[in-house]
Amino acid sequence: MPSVEKCMGCHKTIATGSPAIQQLAGYWERQEPIPWVRVNRLPRFVYFSHQVHVTVANLDCERCHGDVGHMAEAYPVVTMNMGWCLNCHEKQPNAAQLKDCVICHQ
Repeated sequence: MPSVEKCMGCHKTIATGSPAIQQLAGYWERQEPIPWVRVNRLPRFVYFSHQVHVTVANLDCERCHGDVGHMAEAYPVVTMNMGWCLNCHEKQPNAAQLKDCVICHQ
């Protein structure tokens, strides 16, 4: 989950009038962490790196999490299971070969 510092890196200037961003700014001013509520949960034996998917594969967050910015309350938009992951890897040219079990199963 991103830190309040990471979020405020952009939201010091972006959408500052939004009630949600004003709430975020309150956490920043009080030096409090954001009280995130987990929406998606993977088994403990599954390793998942957001960094690889976002920076290397250049995938947008919306692909897995939906348009969270327009949700009144965050909710899962896909069923995150092994079949779903494998289907996505099949469709990505640079990920089709990345199906060795040890990549995700620790």
